[in-house]
Amino acid sequence: MIKLVLAPNDIINGTLALIFVGISVIVGLNFFFKYKKYKQNTLVYVGLTWIVMSEPWMGHSISFLFALFTGNGLSIQAIYFISATFIPIGLTAWLAAFKKFLAIDKKNIIIIIAIIGQVIFEVVFLYLLFTNPSMIALERSATDSINQPFILAYFLVVLLIFLITGMIFARKAIKSDKLDIKLKGKILFMAIIFYVVGGVWDGVFVSEGSLLIVSRIVLALSAVLFYYGFILPNWIKKIFIKESKTLS
Repeated sequence: MIKLVLAPNDIINGTLALIFVGISVIVGLNFFFKYKKYKQNTLVYVGLTWIVMSEPWMGHSISFLFALFTGNGLSIQAIYFISATFIPIGLTAWLAAFKKFLAIDKKNIIIIIAIIGQVIFEVVFLYLLFTNPSMIALERSATDSINQPFILAYFLVVLLIFLITGMIFARKAIKSDKLDIKLKGKILFMAIIFYVVGGVWDGVFVSEGSLLIVSRIVLALSAVLFYYGFILPNWIKKIFIKESKTLS
């Protein structure tokens, strides 16, 4: 029997987190399926990127399911181990895709610097998580917590890197002479803005009710738009451009 021990806002929070994570995983897997067809490594990179970009919501989603069916959520250590441990992999994958698409020189240097920074974060993060978890976050409920300065700063840095590189990426696409590439750039631009706004809102502010619903809708839209920014469906082409050859 399900133990309904969650407050209404916890149920809304957990449900919307599950929906966003579910959409993001589907988006990532679709990129993988496209790789099987087109054999382009960048599709794997961006697919992995988006799955991991939903990771900050995974821990609370799983905790919500545990609380819903058992009456007890996960510990703060378990939640944040799930929610942050693999972000460095996603960030590195995104940088690899970024360099590939923009044909940036000195690829190895960029990746090496990124890996070194991520390793340092992982060591400090895991040490604090298992020795002094209050330095990572304070638990409010099974589906919500308050990020402490260390992890909040890291999340914001990742968002900033994603924002800057994504804007550069989208801007180059928008300048293309090809209408389909230009449209992809505009859609990607919207996806990144939506994700960053939703991510900052969720990470920095404590929201409830309608504000929480709006922020999660924005995040869900960012996932769909991110996919369309790389894989442009024919129905969108027919609406916005007359003739175009694109990866679909």
